[in-house]
Formats: sequence, C-alpha cells, structure tokens
Amino acid sequence: MKNSSVNKPLLSDDLAAVRSVSRKMVQQRASELALSAGRRAYEVRQADYEQAKLELTGERDTDRQNAILDAPPARDGWSPDGGSPSLGGQPA
Repeated sequence: MKNSSVNKPLLSDDLAAVRSVSRKMVQQRASELALSAGRRAYEVRQADYEQAKLELTGERDTDRQNAILDAPPARDGWSPDGGSPSLGGQPA
C-alpha cells in the first residue's frame, strides 16, 4: 500500500505557532481530508473544515467564538437603546 501524507497534519505544533495560516490553506487541507474519507475534494463537510483548522492552527472555531463572547464589550459609542451618544440617548 502506498504511504500517503494526506492523513498527516501539514504543520508540526512548533511551525503552527510561527506560520500564519490562511483560509485557503485550511480549505485545501479540508479538501484533502474529504478525499481521504472517500469523497470528492469539493464535498467538504463541517467536520473536515474543523479538523483542518485544528491541525493547522491548534485552535477550534468554538475556541475563537468563545473568546469573542467572553471579551469585554467594545466602547464605540453604540447605544443599545437606539439613541445617539451625542443626543444622550434621547430620540430627536
């Protein structure tokens, strides 16, 4: 049987921290995972994408989403009551 590198991560843990990973790289790896699962390269599933992202960055999408949700709110002058900060939150 031919030894294939399709089932191996593209980057080692040491390189993943140093190298910037693009979306294209993640999509390419997800396509490789789809092929290794017996599907066509364009038949990428969410699990393929998540596995590719984890292999290349060491981070899951849920980790990034949780970090965003846990971050303090931005102070950009936006008011949840619909008013303008310059009007003190009062409608015109």
